[in-house]
Amino acid sequence: MGPIITKNRVEDLKTLLRHRKDEAIFISKLENVRYLTGFTGSNGALLVFTHQDISPIFFTDSRYEEQSAIQLTASNCEDIKVLVSRPNGPKLLEQVSSEALRHDIQTLLIESSDLRVSALEELGTFLATHIDTKSSIGVVESLRRKKDDAELQAIERASEIADQALIRVKGLLREGTSERDFAVELEYQMMKLGADERSFASIVASGPRSSLPHGHPTDRVIAEGDVVIVDFGAIYNGYHSDCTRTFSIGEPTPQVQEVYDLVLSAQLEVISHVRADSSCKSLDEIARDVLRKSGVEHLFIHSLGHGVGLEVHEEPFLSARSETVLSPRYVITVEPGVYLPELFGVRIEDTLVVTKDGSKALTKVDKDWIIS
Repeated sequence: MGPIITKNRVEDLKTLLRHRKDEAIFISKLENVRYLTGFTGSNGALLVFTHQDISPIFFTDSRYEEQSAIQLTASNCEDIKVLVSRPNGPKLLEQVSSEALRHDIQTLLIESSDLRVSALEELGTFLATHIDTKSSIGVVESLRRKKDDAELQAIERASEIADQALIRVKGLLREGTSERDFAVELEYQMMKLGADERSFASIVASGPRSSLPHGHPTDRVIAEGDVVIVDFGAIYNGYHSDCTRTFSIGEPTPQVQEVYDLVLSAQLEVISHVRADSSCKSLDEIARDVLRKSGVEHLFIHSLGHGVGLEVHEEPFLSARSETVLSPRYVITVEPGVYLPELFGVRIEDTLVVTKDGSKALTKVDKDWIIS
């Protein structure tokens, strides 16, 4: 899969800024920079002006001069002006401030949640009293919620890679394998199958450790009768997947079977209600209602899910506090869980793309969970 064309995204951002009556935005969050320009390096920023006659400006340092030229061209962003900071020249933030001042704007939106306090102070020093700054938290992210065809293809491929990797290593889920060895092999297979990288440090938690929602792998050896939670994902062309499966090593106890069936029932019930115009809050409540009827809602100790894209956790968030309503092409997870402290836990998670009338599963590895 080649580079994702990003040219129109800058125009979409300008339209959004004009609607908000903003003059300019300084984008420092690397995922947002990549979304708008295709740049994948570790030091890049973007200054976008609302005025149609002022070109956006991309900032980086001399390490990325060649790379940025290649990637912006490949993303069809040749009209973006590039400024490169040199070791003995002005700093990146000084260049940003200089360009903002040169275009005589009154207010500059900044991604305040991304910048360190020292960077905010430095930017304020350069701008002095000439330009006011205002937080732009969520502005670019609101554009990122709805995925285009290339983004959906990348997430689907990331999901396929992760699915196939689990299929390859599932046989290692047996008595005598350590959590760490299983996680290492799973991640190795994702890379062999074409992943850029793992989405996050894989969660492999067995036995009583499976009651830890984020139980990262240890040297604990899997034993007969264990419940094992495996939460994993792959990155492909910058886009993430996210999937969780719970396994029983040998026949589950009646209690484990009951909890597993309940969590699966909650997940399937939610998925049956996922569609455009569903509210994130209502979907979270549907899952909790299923668990509440069996008296275990208090053991569901995290939100129902989250968006997936250039970040593995991004907007929208499926929680009781969310006011977001889903739209077609949103990519979300649905991941109810029940955790009995020091005994075991069960979580089942899939990544879905929202459609007008329902959803399509992107993670498709089966839910055959009993390892005999």
